[in-house]
Amino acid sequence: MLAELTALLTAVGTHASREDYERAVLFGNVLSKRSDDTRRRSLRYLRELYGLDPASVLFRGLSNLWVADVEAQPLLALIAALSRDNLLRATAPVIIGLSLGSTVTSKELAEAVANQYPNTYSYAVAGKIGRNAASSWTQSGHLAGRSVKTR
Repeated sequence: MLAELTALLTAVGTHASREDYERAVLFGNVLSKRSDDTRRRSLRYLRELYGLDPASVLFRGLSNLWVADVEAQPLLALIAALSRDNLLRATAPVIIGLSLGSTVTSKELAEAVANQYPNTYSYAVAGKIGRNAASSWTQSGHLAGRSVKTR
């Protein structure tokens, strides 16, 4: 959701109200989504990962630092997401344990989640979680590649 977060903060600013972010996504369509449903879903995901509420200490920190260093934005977004998303956080030991040049698959990330939360997710759901986590780690700059990711 890095692209969506960037689009939203660029369009509305980093010190807007929760309602301003909501209006921009739902009515201003700053994320360029095709339907009301996808706009609502995107807003929900953005709230889950980043808060989008100046009352949240985490979001205030993110928004205060966002404009200070454009190159750091992917890492700031990852830090915020890691603090709020326990499934992404469950994959962190795998990524941290990788040496530069080594590879990881979304299946390995899915297995890390399954090990952390046994008997919780079906194979298909765990696979989707692994793919989403791989995408997040790639967007943050920790991994590179398409299907097989390299550290």
